[in-house]
Amino acid sequence: SEFEVLAHNFRNNYEAAIDSYGNIWQSDNDDDGNQSTRINYVMEHGNYGYTDEMTGAGWRAKRTNMETEIPRRHWHQDDPGSIPNLLPTGAGSPAGMCFYEGTLLPEVFQNQMIHCEAGNNIVRAYPTTKNGAGFKATIKPILEGTLDQWFRPVDVCAAPDGSLFVADWYDPGVGGHQMADLNRGRIYRIAPKTDVYNFPALDLTTTGGAIEALKNPNGATRYLGWQKIKSLGTQAEASLQKLWQSENQIYRARALWLLTKIPGKEDQYIQEALADKNPDIRITGFRVAKETMPDIAPYATKLVHDTDPGVRREVAVALHHNKSPKAPELWAELATQYDGNDRWYLEALGIGADMQWDSFLTAYKNKSGVSGYNSKVARDIIWRSRTPLAMAVFANIIEDSLVTDNDKLRFFRAFDFINSPEKEKVLLGLLDHQGPDRQFVILNTLNQLNAESISKSPLLQRTLKNTLDSINGTQEFVDLVGKYHAKQYNDDLLKIALAYPDSSIGSDAANTLVKYGGSALLKKAIKSNDTTRAELALMALGHSGSNESVNMMQDIIKDPSLKFSLRDHAVRMQAAGWNESAKLLEMLKQGKIPKDLRRNAAMALSNSYRKDVRQEALKFLPVSDTLSGKSLPAINELAKLDGNAAMGAKVFSATCSSCHKIDNEGESVGPALSKIGSKLTKEALYIAIIHPDEGISFGYEGYIFKMKDGNVLAGIVTSETGDVTEIVMQGGTKKKLEKTSIESKTQMKNSMMPANLYQTISQEQLVNLVEYLYSKK
Repeated sequence: SEFEVLAHNFRNNYEAAIDSYGNIWQSDNDDDGNQSTRINYVMEHGNYGYTDEMTGAGWRAKRTNMETEIPRRHWHQDDPGSIPNLLPTGAGSPAGMCFYEGTLLPEVFQNQMIHCEAGNNIVRAYPTTKNGAGFKATIKPILEGTLDQWFRPVDVCAAPDGSLFVADWYDPGVGGHQMADLNRGRIYRIAPKTDVYNFPALDLTTTGGAIEALKNPNGATRYLGWQKIKSLGTQAEASLQKLWQSENQIYRARALWLLTKIPGKEDQYIQEALADKNPDIRITGFRVAKETMPDIAPYATKLVHDTDPGVRREVAVALHHNKSPKAPELWAELATQYDGNDRWYLEALGIGADMQWDSFLTAYKNKSGVSGYNSKVARDIIWRSRTPLAMAVFANIIEDSLVTDNDKLRFFRAFDFINSPEKEKVLLGLLDHQGPDRQFVILNTLNQLNAESISKSPLLQRTLKNTLDSINGTQEFVDLVGKYHAKQYNDDLLKIALAYPDSSIGSDAANTLVKYGGSALLKKAIKSNDTTRAELALMALGHSGSNESVNMMQDIIKDPSLKFSLRDHAVRMQAAGWNESAKLLEMLKQGKIPKDLRRNAAMALSNSYRKDVRQEALKFLPVSDTLSGKSLPAINELAKLDGNAAMGAKVFSATCSSCHKIDNEGESVGPALSKIGSKLTKEALYIAIIHPDEGISFGYEGYIFKMKDGNVLAGIVTSETGDVTEIVMQGGTKKKLEKTSIESKTQMKNSMMPANLYQTISQEQLVNLVEYLYSKK
């Protein structure tokens, strides 16, 4: 009951903490390995940017004005409507948090967030200071597991005496659903060395005792005091007034919340708070008014010109969906005080104007005298707006020769956040742009336009042809050919696929080629006398992932006129796919694979990431061809062995890089491992390799997609909108699946990581691999 969405679009957040003023603080986790975990100040009604606000697409999905740095891209930080990150904290596994309002610990930790970072074996504070309408923070360690990497702090609370209690999960690993040590855990108390754990007994029989409980830093104790005082009503007013008039601002805030619960006294104490010299008390008073009073406009009017931008932030947020006739004028007053640099303030304005942009912008225009949006302040406000009235302004800014390309990209992206039948007309108008940056403007306009518009616009048809001719050979070329179904460029797609068969541009070109009737071109290249060309075409075909490509590869495997090396390559590529490996196994069972390839096919299939395929393939191999009969020492014994990290890097390249990325090597299918040694102990690394099914990372679960055309695909979902599911398959190949073409979607029971990986390498190689992974910190 009484459920409210305070903010949204986080990822796997663990816990929120609230301070006495009503500020909410929170941490959430990135997609594992992307070094983008963060700490947030939670602004009411805020969008925190994990998925695309309008489409729901994941952060990896291509978009206009895509951020360069992953920690910004991960949270859509350059999109209008995404709240700024308070503090990026890199790699980790953020866990429990509290807001410490005690006095026993040193001053640097007082009135600050205290947070458990289980992945990094540390408990730390984030000393926070105001920064415009928002905040900035630093990191201050409290308790760190420097000698024992099994230290996994998962929750922290303030005790009634002001010390801290920390719960330690105590485990070699963290994340996923794996727990290696079920028997041990620890609780730590953090306090000055000479302090003894002791505090007065709680007395709730008197008002004074309840007041003392209210002052306590422990949440449970404070709750009991709060409930008792609230039940006393006016009987507790005199005692609360003393607290309200004290020098301790935390106590004053707690008293205020209760004084305004006394029937008939709400407005009196709200008015006192709004006139207070402390901006945090003014914010608290305004928050009380927003919760308590039927009309917030009179209180907003008092604070609309407050000297503190944080106070004005609260007023802006309070106008969210507010239908008061005074709301547009109040918002305009707030908007004229935007300084052009404070993103927190700009987003607060955006939250306040939601669903009422037309009337709010009109009031702002009248108040500020803005006409052409030539100033940065005015451009920022129109960029953040969500109204068809803004589209003509977007176009004018894009066509302005004095505006930088980076700023123009911001406004191209802003078009994505406005739904209007007039948008296509405005964008088509940009095709007439004649400035020195014409190609830049035209290319981005083509990316923004709806592909269906091409049948209605001769200008679009001419412009598309001229643009494609000028950018031939680039990723943008492949994207536009696919978007507009430009089949006349199939020969060019083949050239790109052959030039870059192992990269994303080559894979995209091959996918587009097969999708739009270019399979014959690939067949011809594969059967050419040019061995190099044939191998490149085969590689490109293997990445296209369609039913037609599977059938073509089977024909290649069975064709005795082709070179052995080419057919063997086709076998290995088929064994690496989900659907492909099952069909290759069926060929093996039915004797349809030529004799000279059968052993190679069985070997390749024995390394498949499909458990059922692996088990069947082993039946076609003599025992001497496998390492499956060799027993490994216990994991705790393996962890004691020293390996060669340099040799382990070679094992990683050969066995793991098709799905995992370390620094710039490998593919981003599973979690990135660039700093995995900071997160996992050697024991946990061995467990992850030997028992991958027991600890699948959240967000990296594999899915099997049965398509309506009979094809079966397997991969990890990287993005999902109402129309399209985007997956990444083993080897890093990405594929977009139209939802109307999907018959069923089933989550895999097992990890996509092969469970027998350790059996395909020697013990020495395994130890070297773990040594290398452990060195990545």
